[in-house]
Amino acid sequence: MEDVKYISEEKASSLIRSEIHPDDVVMIAVGSSGLALRIPKVLKRAIMSQNFNKITPDKSKVNPIFLEFCLNDRDVQNQIKKYVTDTVRTFFSLTNMKELSVIVPPIDLQNQFAQIVSNIESQKALLKQSIQESDDLFNALVQKAFRGEL
Repeated sequence: MEDVKYISEEKASSLIRSEIHPDDVVMIAVGSSGLALRIPKVLKRAIMSQNFNKITPDKSKVNPIFLEFCLNDRDVQNQIKKYVTDTVRTFFSLTNMKELSVIVPPIDLQNQFAQIVSNIESQKALLKQSIQESDDLFNALVQKAFRGEL
């Protein structure tokens, strides 16, 4: 979020079709074509550039977390490679995105999957924080040792 670009409300309202919200899934269309990302809850509203394709999932049928993982799965990525054009820069069109074949298990199973992913992401965040705190403590200890304060 450090490199965010801002536009006026007037400009944003003219780009309403490019507006994204939490749980939308965006897919890179230009560059690293085909990679997908679910928009996090912290990003309440944004305007995506023309370098992306957007999916607003019907949450009664598709869990956004499941969809993100599904689109980034090796089998789906292999399908995408067949559609990506590679002229000056790679490009994956919205039309071709609609041709992808993805598995859609019952929503209950998707929700269970999403809960497991959320739990793992929470554990990873705690572990990352713990590692940072350990590094900080170690560095403080090293500084004290160099100053002869031990």
